[in-house]
Amino acid sequence: MYRRAFLYGLFGIFAAVLSGFLSLSAALAAPVTVPTELSPGEQYRLAFVTSTLRDATSSDIADYNAFVQGVADSQAELAALGATWTAIASTATVDARDNVAEPDLVRIYLLNDTKLANDDEDLFTGAIHEAPNITEAGSVFNTNVWTGTDASGFGVPGQTLGSGLVEFGHSADSGSFGDWLSFGVGFDIEVLPFYAISSVLTVEAPIVVPAPGAAGLFVVALLVFAHTRRTVG
Repeated sequence: MYRRAFLYGLFGIFAAVLSGFLSLSAALAAPVTVPTELSPGEQYRLAFVTSTLRDATSSDIADYNAFVQGVADSQAELAALGATWTAIASTATVDARDNVAEPDLVRIYLLNDTKLANDDEDLFTGAIHEAPNITEAGSVFNTNVWTGTDASGFGVPGQTLGSGLVEFGHSADSGSFGDWLSFGVGFDIEVLPFYAISSVLTVEAPIVVPAPGAAGLFVVALLVFAHTRRTVG
């Protein structure tokens, strides 16, 4: 009997440790939606690679914008931002650099609190700061990604989305050759993820709750005392 109780105890400890580890892992993978280096009032944008896949057979950029918007909205932390999300991708009629352009040139961050680029122009003018391999859930996903785009943000002639053969990038790349956007060519019926970028966001000032004064503390103490007497009685 004691041996069985001992084994049950060990099992309970193991289960508690495993549960704590899984909770910590989940917390570590949670998306960071407000960059910690920014101050209230500063503007920024977010980017991620989708964890879900689709083909590249459509020649309408609206289809891909709707796809990445749906992926973002499926993540509670991103849906709460109320942002508009667009695909970093090109069709025969819309270049990626135009599809993602915003009037405000602000810093772009991945969902693990690292800076991807100084602004949307910086995305297409050389090496980005980090590999864009973080998903909407904050996890790492190294994979080929449909773009239809060259390193400068323009559609690759004859290899844009919906062209049969389509250019893809690789999310593990952050080098100066732009391989994150232009890495190879595949048939558009294959399913791959897409890159997404948000509209401009603003860091909100934290809500400060004033501490109660002496009179407030006295009232709270009286309420606690009254509740304690009622419970004991």
